[in-house]
Amino acid sequence: MSVPLKVRASAQPFYWILDADISYAKPMKALSVRQPWAQLIAEGIKTIEIRSRPWKYRGPLVICATAKPVFLDDDGVPLPCGCAVCVVDMVDCRPLTMDDADAAYMDFEDGACDGQWAWVLANARMVEPVPVKGQLQPWDWNGPQLRI
Repeated sequence: MSVPLKVRASAQPFYWILDADISYAKPMKALSVRQPWAQLIAEGIKTIEIRSRPWKYRGPLVICATAKPVFLDDDGVPLPCGCAVCVVDMVDCRPLTMDDADAAYMDFEDGACDGQWAWVLANARMVEPVPVKGQLQPWDWNGPQLRI
């Protein structure tokens, strides 16, 4: 494991992400997402998160699976709940369109996109699950270091 980097004081907290033999620090936010959508984001299948508000943040985002409900994967194994499951990059936020249905892993009806926002996610990296108490809105990641 490499030697920890010295981190300068900043208005945003920095937390370590361990990626193979490379350690680096980045300011991060976190977002609670229900299962099975959190797992679909972690696997890179769901690349748009639908929200009712826009968000100006761009950068690393920890996706945390909410504590309930529990869903099973295709093999009957429960999906992780109440923990961080991946880190993605929040790369854009724009009004949701009907063309976003596949990336959002949703079926839209006419008018379903009105007033909704597409939070565009990229570069999903699964992490070793760590317990997290989620919040309703995005928050500053104050959790433990994550291992990719």
